[in-house]
Amino acid sequence: LGEGRAAQITLEMLLDDEGLQIAKGDVSEGELPILKITGSIPLTLKLDSPDEYWGFDLEKALDLQITSESNPVFWQQIHETVGVEVRRPVINGTLSGSWKEPAGDIEVGADLIRLNAERWGTRWPELRRIKAHLSGSNEGLVLDELTARISGQEVRVSGLLPLDQKKLILLRDDPWSYLRQMGNGKV
Repeated sequence: LGEGRAAQITLEMLLDDEGLQIAKGDVSEGELPILKITGSIPLTLKLDSPDEYWGFDLEKALDLQITSESNPVFWQQIHETVGVEVRRPVINGTLSGSWKEPAGDIEVGADLIRLNAERWGTRWPELRRIKAHLSGSNEGLVLDELTARISGQEVRVSGLLPLDQKKLILLRDDPWSYLRQMGNGKV
């Protein structure tokens, strides 16, 4: 984050027989919040087992929420450090279902995303009024809709990326090949 700057993660949580409950989770820089996390995860500590330290109840419910907080100072630092300008980003996500059948969705948006041409070696068009909704499960990922204005024109994108258990090694080893072979979408 730059010299003399650091991000902090603060968690108020309880780990008991029911799992891990996160009453309050904050990712911040100094006094300024970036993300808030709350919810519960069916993960337990197994003190009576010398071989297994963690227990995962595959059937119990996952319930996790993540929400961004307005922090222009942080995003200015990202711009200066990485060369990506992001104005007024918003992130809202949930993780639900269970370990066995996870599900989740995330909504992201920003007023502007612009890459610094000198830093990135080429001029990319700026994106304005970005909004996206992505959902996922064991079946795959669905980009329900992504909208953005590029050079004054509204662009809409949607897509589907099935998760084929037999081809997950390809996803790990060559994500672009997996995307080309398995994904589909429309602009």
